[in-house]
Amino acid sequence: VSLDDRPLHSASRILITVVARAENQSMQWNEFHDSVGLNWGHGPTIAESVPATISLAVDGPRKIFALKPDGTRDQPVPVSFADGRLSFQSAQEHHTLHYEVVAP
Repeated sequence: VSLDDRPLHSASRILITVVARAENQSMQWNEFHDSVGLNWGHGPTIAESVPATISLAVDGPRKIFALKPDGTRDQPVPVSFADGRLSFQSAQEHHTLHYEVVAP
């Protein structure tokens, strides 16, 4: 998601969320598994991280940060930029589902 309303290839800030399954503890689905009604369960939410290679076409190098649960920046993530493509690995060791991509 572009955070500055510019197209992704030229955005100065991008939010990337990488997640497979997520739900609250003790959440109860109906028999069709299409609604939880009022049975939302409780936190903390359990989410499955996804190891993946993310590649974006961008107009220049960027920095990438893993984000903490409150949205603030945590550790920088190793990134490569070549031939107009930015690439990085999402990984469980980053302890996040969210990444911020930032133009220098």
